[in-house]
Amino acid sequence: MPNPSVCVVMPLLNEARYIRESIESLLAQDYAPLEIVVYDAGSTDGTLEILSEYPVEVIVEPGLGQMAAINRGWRRTSAEFVTWWAGDDRYKPGTIARLAAALQAQPDAGVVHAESDIIDADGHVVGHLAPGSISFADLAVEFTMVSQTTLIRRSALELSGMMDESRRFSADWDLFLRLSQYVPFAYQRFTACEYRTHAGSEDNRNLVLAGAGAIDVVDSFFRRPDLTPEQRERAAAGRAGARLFAAWCAVVGGARGQAWRLFMDAMRQNAGTAFTTRAGPRVMARLLVPVSLPAQLLFRRRPLGWLTR
Repeated sequence: MPNPSVCVVMPLLNEARYIRESIESLLAQDYAPLEIVVYDAGSTDGTLEILSEYPVEVIVEPGLGQMAAINRGWRRTSAEFVTWWAGDDRYKPGTIARLAAALQAQPDAGVVHAESDIIDADGHVVGHLAPGSISFADLAVEFTMVSQTTLIRRSALELSGMMDESRRFSADWDLFLRLSQYVPFAYQRFTACEYRTHAGSEDNRNLVLAGAGAIDVVDSFFRRPDLTPEQRERAAAGRAGARLFAAWCAVVGGARGQAWRLFMDAMRQNAGTAFTTRAGPRVMARLLVPVSLPAQLLFRRRPLGWLTR
């Protein structure tokens, strides 16, 4: 049986520091047919010059947003499985082959995901993300997936819709939450990639905005008219979970007063969520620590796959 085709879309902007090792880890994947499409939003730091050394299609569209680039790449391909990739992360050898085989072997699953090492700016492993099996009930409350480890079945996207191009933050939570409405996810217990977190990443530079984006994702989702009664039952816990994440972002970003307000709002929405999610105890612990630590230090050991590019 031939392999299902896979398309990986890379939206980039000024990734010269990391793009070489990132693209090489993708090109080294032992899988075919594999389509790679790079959208560059107008890099000026040498990213394009580096990419010219590699056999990849690069489309330069200044000002093109990340979510718009992903959607554009997915729409132009006929690949059965799709995903996106960042310019500062690294695939482990054989990842795409293992993910594609798992998704092919489980025809009912619409998404496959796995585990990831966390690396810092210099490429040192500083943690590990192992989210375990994930259902709609889980995603409604917290986003612990690692988007960089996923493959998505095209037929599942036809049910859920693609990336919301209006979103700057938590767009992956939004997408996978919508997908989980319709299809089960398959979890593979292996380390698929190295996910880089550093002070210059989009979310670490905009922590409070990232938290607000998460609240908007979850609140907007539970206003959808197509939810089942069972799905609507998760609304209060979901709103509480999003506010716990926002409180985490605020306290890490040094906005302790705002973090307290968000934490209390989460308690009003659904108090039990603060004790049944991974975020709750960590938020409470940070709120009780009377010092502010740099975001990049705190995220060296973060257990959650919440932050997006």
